[in-house]
Amino acid sequence: MAEKYAILKLYYGLCQSDGLGEGRFFPAKKDEWSKARFTRALERMQYYLSPDRKWGLRAGGYYEDIVHNEEEAENLIEFAEKNIRGASGIIEPVSSGDGEIAFWRKIRFNSWVAEQKEELIWELKKSNYIPRYDKKDDLEGQIKTYKEANSDKECDKAWIQVLEKELGKLDPDTPWRRALNFF
Repeated sequence: MAEKYAILKLYYGLCQSDGLGEGRFFPAKKDEWSKARFTRALERMQYYLSPDRKWGLRAGGYYEDIVHNEEEAENLIEFAEKNIRGASGIIEPVSSGDGEIAFWRKIRFNSWVAEQKEELIWELKKSNYIPRYDKKDDLEGQIKTYKEANSDKECDKAWIQVLEKELGKLDPDTPWRRALNFF
């Protein structure tokens, strides 16, 4: 039986492909061409993840992303590797096309099972990292906009109350739960 594990998706990113052939990546393929292409993709991604080459990297913007950029991902990976058993940062190439490699930046947690989801979230929260939460950010932005307008209209005040009530109902662990999968 295969070992159980959890994956936390940090962000979906793009980097320059530097001439790598187009198409999806299939790490299970064992022919020499597929292995060489996969290895080259990993080398290209590592190259653009290095601090002095980040100009060739676009990170974030996808609904499931919980970090805004590679620096935040590196910090969370470093925390997890030091403080959570079985944690290791991974880069998973998805495809190459239009001059870019698409990939997922993730953390893998070996030997964690679905029944331990809340425990793992608790451990991740010890990092003091507040994950990106689009719905929360949207509500806070709307509230700020209405308040800055200094509107004295009763309907605007009522709308602000509705938005604040919705904001209060949000579970701060939702982004962690959404990004965490068990296999």
